[in-house]
Amino acid sequence: MSASYESWFGLSCINTIIYRCDHLSIRTLIDTIVRATIGNDR
Repeated sequence: MSASYESWFGLSCINTIIYRCDHLSIRTLIDTIVRATIGNDR
């Protein structure tokens, strides 16, 4: 039981890290698009 709990916890941590990285990439992409759009409007 201890081993399966540890592997579940490990997967949970990996999923959290992947989610944060994806979220950060999406925010960066949106910020880049917004800045490019504002720059073009000016």
